Amino acid sequence: MQSQREAIVRLSGEKKELAEEAHRARVAFEKKENEYVERIAKLEDLAKQKVADCEAAERLLEEKVAECKASELLVEEVSVDCKLRIR
Repeated sequence: MQSQREAIVRLSGEKKELAEEAHRARVAFEKKENEYVERIAKLEDLAKQKVADCEAAERLLEEKVAECKASELLVEEVSVDCKLRIR
């Protein structure tokens, strides 16, 4: 009877230790998960910002291309005018 009580006490202690260890592991896992969720959110925000930057750069490039085309047309007009005046 005494040995059974000792076994029960020992097993109860082991159960408590395992429960505490499981709790610590769960807390550590939740902490890591929260860190990953935060990192993912930051990366998503960074990606959105980079997309916005690229779109702004694309618009600027389109504006510069349009300016270059307008300048080329202006140069052609001036060249034609100069050739006509030289004659």
